[in-house]
Amino acid sequence: MREGIIYLILALLSIFFFFLSVQNSWSAAWNEKPVMCASHEETFMTIAEKGERLVWTAVQFTKVKGPNDTYREEPEILIAGYYINQFTRTYTVLEYHPKYLVYCVTSWGTDLLLTDELDPNTYYKPDRGVFQ
Repeated sequence: MREGIIYLILALLSIFFFFLSVQNSWSAAWNEKPVMCASHEETFMTIAEKGERLVWTAVQFTKVKGPNDTYREEPEILIAGYYINQFTRTYTVLEYHPKYLVYCVTSWGTDLLLTDELDPNTYYKPDRGVFQ
């Protein structure tokens, strides 16, 4: 009888921790990725060499780390820009940090699909040979 109660308690604890771990895997999490930062001159010289033009810009709210390596409560206000070359199908996504007077590339790449080429029923189909 006593062994049965212990097994029941262990089974319930196992189920509890299983659901706790599953819930954590469903939650959003802040991740880090490297960004490349440079001066105005170097950044825009590279964008000009690629023949990219600004297609949109926006005010961006970005979480940043504080002195104790934890994310600050209030986000930084940055300027975001998206540059494309519709002929070579390259793009660059920039952030401008006005406090530090620096531009950071958060993403760049190729195989750009324009609005009239998008399939509204899918996110992206790698069918153009980019990943081969």
